[in-house]
Amino acid sequence: MRIRAAYLFVLAIFPTFAAGQLAPTGLEYSPAVNSTSMHYQYTGLFESIRKVDFANLYYYDGDGTTGDLFKLQRGNAKVKFPALGGEEITLEHVYYFHPSKDEPEAALVQLTWFSYGGSSSMDCLLLVFRIDDAGLVQTQQLRFDLQAKGAGADFDPGTNTLTVRARSNDDSSHCCPKSVDIVRFAWTGKTFEEKSHRTVPVKK
Repeated sequence: MRIRAAYLFVLAIFPTFAAGQLAPTGLEYSPAVNSTSMHYQYTGLFESIRKVDFANLYYYDGDGTTGDLFKLQRGNAKVKFPALGGEEITLEHVYYFHPSKDEPEAALVQLTWFSYGGSSSMDCLLLVFRIDDAGLVQTQQLRFDLQAKGAGADFDPGTNTLTVRARSNDDSSHCCPKSVDIVRFAWTGKTFEEKSHRTVPVKK
């Protein structure tokens, strides 16, 4: 369940913000992991990826063509709607890449997005940012369902390998997931590309 009104609430709170410009670059899909490529350009001066305040930043959430903005404050965003439920977004971790001489500075931001109402959902968002000549750019988003035992993500900065454990898109009921997709991505210097995947039963 995703309450889209939350976006409108956030934008109403911060109507004067001009976050940046979006140039779509398309969609790609992995097993149970939605990987979206985009080029979302932020306004303002960002000299280093390590100086970006990801705990107090506007984020773009969309399909690479259209989307919405939400803002974290001190690493969190909470919205409640009477009789409808609400949403909570939390900054979990910021990973920094070790770029080679010819690669731009980049970071991987991990967010948890919990929605509740008549039912509930919990997603993980993995967002790739880089610094180029024009400033800060959001270039990729990976989203997957966390509602299964063992679901999550691990990034190894030494090998630039990302491992995602996502609830499978199977026929299991909402309460009782049967399996998890383990998907491994390799960093190319610009984006994460899927290298392998397998499906395993949820551990009891």
